[in-house]
Amino acid sequence: DALRESEARLSLAINAAGAGLWVMEPETGHVWSTPRTRELFLFAQDEELNTESFFHVIHPEDRELVRQAVREALKSGQNLYIDYRIVLPDGSIRWVVARGQRYLKTAGEPGRLMGVSLDITERKQMEETIRMERENLAEANAALRVLLRQREEDRRELEESLLTNVKTLVLPFAEKLKNTRLTPEQVLFLEIIESHLKEITSPLLRTLRRPRPERLRQSPSRP
Repeated sequence: DALRESEARLSLAINAAGAGLWVMEPETGHVWSTPRTRELFLFAQDEELNTESFFHVIHPEDRELVRQAVREALKSGQNLYIDYRIVLPDGSIRWVVARGQRYLKTAGEPGRLMGVSLDITERKQMEETIRMERENLAEANAALRVLLRQREEDRRELEESLLTNVKTLVLPFAEKLKNTRLTPEQVLFLEIIESHLKEITSPLLRTLRRPRPERLRQSPSRP
């Protein structure tokens, strides 16, 4: 009675988790499974199952990987732990996680593989969504950095152009005016203009003397 009660509790817990139980007999290829396992793989409840029944529905790209994992679990006794895809009759993809363990019958006899399988399609889809969002965010950040660098280049070019125009067009003309006869009022206006030009150009000169960010990164470090 205690054994049956324990088995009933285990079955109830597994069903509540939506997992399906299965037992694989590698010697005969026979597979026993619970109704939930059949629902998961879309097998008929009265269908005779064997290992090839399961491998047949596994996605071709994952099939050999699962075969190797099963062989290794049976050979070494290490726990089976693998995620893989199955292809449903309508062509849609379902992600399944399988967890299993080898159990030896008696000494010298081949063991059986007992485990559970669970539908993790929703989790995989969420992981894929997060991965794509991260990629999109990384691409957006890279594009923003390029835009900011371009804006900085445009600003520097504008400042350089302004300084060049002041040096080549305005200042020479102001120097020529100094050598002409000017009224005191005109001299005052000229001094005001020169003062304003210095106020405008001094910050630009200090900014343009700073190395460009990319040049800072490329310059060799000092010992």
